[in-house]
Amino acid sequence: MATFDTPCVVALGVVKNKVFYLEVESGKKAEEYIGVEIDSAEPGISGEFITGHLAIASFSTTIVKGVALAKPVYVLDLEGLKPLAKRAVTLRHVKAREFGAWEPVWNKPLYLTDASPSVAVGVSRAGSLLHINAVPSDIELAKKYGQRLKFYKEAASLISTALAGLA
Repeated sequence: MATFDTPCVVALGVVKNKVFYLEVESGKKAEEYIGVEIDSAEPGISGEFITGHLAIASFSTTIVKGVALAKPVYVLDLEGLKPLAKRAVTLRHVKAREFGAWEPVWNKPLYLTDASPSVAVGVSRAGSLLHINAVPSDIELAKKYGQRLKFYKEAASLISTALAGLA
């Protein structure tokens, strides 16, 4: 797990069985071995642009937003497994704190590929700290779990509608 002081923007990417983290403004780096090889996207800064698989911004106690960078990233929520918004992010965006188009990713599993093996990334907050963890994962299990979440959401909606009709 990597931990960063907030507010911050962190770029992350996987290269040769390791996930690398780069806190964009301070230059702080961290890495961890995950044992999964996926299409590489090293985090860094190329000219004015931030590179990597994913950028994460945390700027208040419960707001954590993310955006896919060079490669597709997938988020699992009540709608199932869906692509995370993909954007070009510049240092100017980071310095100006322009994160409006980024998607909320706090406590949602993020997957760096849509094929197995994959890398699952989790992001959470604890006080003024941002914690990011990456682990090997099976995307097929995530897809099945996502289908179940959609089913339960639809069932709850039908039950709620039926109960409202009884009132």
